Amino acid sequence: MMRLPSLMYYTKLMAKDEEANGLLSEFSEYKDQKEFSGRTDGGYDSIASPTSETTAINDDSIWDELVSILHYSIPLIITFLVGLGNRVWDVWFLGKAGSRDMAVASLGYLFATVAGVSMGTGILTAIDTLVAQAFTGAKNPHTVGVIFQRGLAVMFVFGTLISIVWVNAEFILVSMGQDPELASMAQTYIIFSIPYLFLSYANTTIRKFLQSIALKSFWPGLTKEAFDGWSEFLKLGIPGMLSVSTDWAFEVCALLTGVLGQTSLAAQSVVLTINTLLLMIPAGFSTGMAVRLGHLLGANEPRKAKLCVILSTCSGAIFTLFNAILLYVYRETIANHFTTDSDVIEAIVQLLTVACLCHFIMGFGIVLSCTLNALGKQTIVAGLNLVSYYLIGLPSGLYLTYQCQWGLEGIWSGVAISGIIKSVCELIVIFHIIDWDHECKLAANRVNNQEYTLVA
Repeated sequence: MMRLPSLMYYTKLMAKDEEANGLLSEFSEYKDQKEFSGRTDGGYDSIASPTSETTAINDDSIWDELVSILHYSIPLIITFLVGLGNRVWDVWFLGKAGSRDMAVASLGYLFATVAGVSMGTGILTAIDTLVAQAFTGAKNPHTVGVIFQRGLAVMFVFGTLISIVWVNAEFILVSMGQDPELASMAQTYIIFSIPYLFLSYANTTIRKFLQSIALKSFWPGLTKEAFDGWSEFLKLGIPGMLSVSTDWAFEVCALLTGVLGQTSLAAQSVVLTINTLLLMIPAGFSTGMAVRLGHLLGANEPRKAKLCVILSTCSGAIFTLFNAILLYVYRETIANHFTTDSDVIEAIVQLLTVACLCHFIMGFGIVLSCTLNALGKQTIVAGLNLVSYYLIGLPSGLYLTYQCQWGLEGIWSGVAISGIIKSVCELIVIFHIIDWDHECKLAANRVNNQEYTLVA
């Protein structure tokens, strides 16, 4: 959950963003409900025909837009890194305890991620789309508060269903060929993680809401409207769930290749944790970009929206390339910090050689996928992930692992192959197919469908 200092910092930064986007000037008097009554179907009258749309993009506007994106992103990057810190410490302590404990934790974590956490995160991409666009496009500010409550209700139901699956984790893991003793110990890990599942869903819902608006005037009080309009929410959420879940195809591979032994699972745990930690940088950056993009779409600013995406794509590539280089240069240092087992250290060093390439591809892909999710294109992302990861990446990874005897390196190589294919396709969709004027109209229609009307 975003901490108070970060939230205050984020709010202050947004206040400085007025010259770059012209949005917050429209919201300086949020408490006055009449502020929202001047909106047409395309958005606020004052925003629907922005003067900036007729102004050529110059160096100053590019710099201002980049600063705006960073203002949105920096607090989120810090929040994401801090939020994953407990996972890093867990793996570090388990590494000192021995490879078996690390293998059990890795197995439990992989199962929990694939069969629950990632799917919930995917469903909640609906909030990224709906709340950010309603922020600048809704006639009534309480609309976004209703969307937030709707997200909590949906995730409570979904979490209950996932808990039933988790209770039977041992049976599922053994059926997948895992060591029965490891599966039994992993079951205990997973059972104790069930409360975390619900808290994680609630935290993610709250965080996505705050990162999109961070203003209390949008809270309408508890309302039964939260139990209406689920169809529009799930229309975006279910494809979002599929898009995120398919991103974890290589973790499915890791589960299927548990027969590789404790050393491989322990190495996978360390490399996956470090990779995920560093991915929080492009994840936080792209989330801030998605908020900014949603605001621009809701405000009917197609040219600024396209500029936002261009700058975010270039910046994301630079961030992830830098991180990938760090992973490669310091791979031996990383391995020695997490464990004293010589076999595990060797496995980590070998795996990081391939993982650094995967990190660059995955980090760049996060920015692209987040862009499409912000546009409400979760179905496209899900389709591309399904084809690239499950139909190409997963079979390739298993082939390289078993037939070519590459071990875990084969799994990550399969991820690299599928990631390249997916990223190329997403680049084509974003820069050659998307019509930004049309996307602004879709955003207005989407907000209209979610509109919340106060009862006098």
